[in-house]
Amino acid sequence: MALVVEDLSHAYDHTPVLNGVSLTAKRGELTCLLGASGCGKSTLLRLVAGLLHAQSGTIMLDERVLSGRGNNLAPEDRGVGLIFQEGAIFPHLSVARNVGFGLKGQSGDTVDRLLKDMQMDGFGDRFPHTLSGGQRQRVAIARALAVEPDALLLDEPFASVDIVLRRSLRRELRRYLRGRDCASLMVTHDPEEALEIADQIVVLEKGHILQAGRPEDLLDLPRSLEIGRLLGDAQVVRARRVGDLLETSFGNWPLSILREGVPDGWHGQLLVRQWATELVESEDGATVEVVDVLQNDRARKLCVESTDGQALWFTIDRSASVPVPGPGEQVAVRPRPNSALAFP
Repeated sequence: MALVVEDLSHAYDHTPVLNGVSLTAKRGELTCLLGASGCGKSTLLRLVAGLLHAQSGTIMLDERVLSGRGNNLAPEDRGVGLIFQEGAIFPHLSVARNVGFGLKGQSGDTVDRLLKDMQMDGFGDRFPHTLSGGQRQRVAIARALAVEPDALLLDEPFASVDIVLRRSLRRELRRYLRGRDCASLMVTHDPEEALEIADQIVVLEKGHILQAGRPEDLLDLPRSLEIGRLLGDAQVVRARRVGDLLETSFGNWPLSILREGVPDGWHGQLLVRQWATELVESEDGATVEVVDVLQNDRARKLCVESTDGQALWFTIDRSASVPVPGPGEQVAVRPRPNSALAFP
């Protein structure tokens, strides 16, 4: 059972925004729509919610047609909950009344349970203006879940809170949604956010789906250089295969670094991950200069620059008992075996 979008297209003033988009968001999973501003992800969310009328294509929730095939259900009849960036809770209602707004009859137990789940127990009598941004967003999530929607739609729900709270909220939301029988579809432009909490990532560009799949699949086997650079800490290095080596500005690298082989004479670009690049002993005397060193709580990041101006970052874990070279020192680097991807 799932939320299914089939061949959905939409335009504003004859300008296409979505072009034949098809996807499936399963119940019990969180699907992230990832892409730059203007790629069509928020339009897709609003079409599913019924805030816009679908011009072409079909939207179904389980076996029920929400849009298309002669049907176009009103938003309140779709069984869909929607959470915006700012939460959009009612300023004149208490927290408890906000959460219970869409409920009928005796709703006190449901409201109390949701507030506890959202770590907001004891806040029922408070009003929105007394809450922090993160607390207001928790109330908005609780209100959307109170009516037990068959699908939950989230339009960049953490964009208006600071980075520390954003990480906490998205992890809490993921844990909570895993225990509920609804299909969740979330818009984000943050690749880190999508990789951390999504069960499925759908990458959109100019109204088209470039690739959809589980985070690990998109990381390991991106269909294009652009998708590879979007996800993770990938970098691009120009290369040419000559015999059993790959010639680069950072030295000659063995073919064993590649996930998939390339023919002799191939030239193109290598997608290289920071975490999969390491210091090595130079076998041909080729070295490059360290130009910068950064530190965070987990690793030290080093940047080396080749003679033709290409830059390459790599990391050394803080727990590694190896000397860290400083700016101006000469080193040899290369990707670990079976870690780099080749593109034309």
